[in-house]
Amino acid sequence: MKSISKITLIAMVMLTVTSCVEGNKKQSVGIETPEAVKKEKKETADIADAAFEDGMVGKVFQNYLQIRTALIHSDTKGVKKAAGNLAESFTAERAELKQIA
Repeated sequence: MKSISKITLIAMVMLTVTSCVEGNKKQSVGIETPEAVKKEKKETADIADAAFEDGMVGKVFQNYLQIRTALIHSDTKGVKKAAGNLAESFTAERAELKQIA
């Protein structure tokens, strides 16, 4: 019975040591030149950049992003300001949407 306990204890210690060694991998840090950073930034698509045929739709989309960000940060003043900007984005033809905003 004691030998089984010793074997189990040794196995657990070896398992612990092995798992700690695997998690201790070296990390490397690469330093990039400013030109490389600018090139990568230029090649990376910005998901917030959106083009719309109708200028009003673009304004509404940008106001939506402002409202979303303010809501995420629980910024009630920011939400009110962005909602006011959203309402101003709608033209007279879309008075119903302006009222809802």
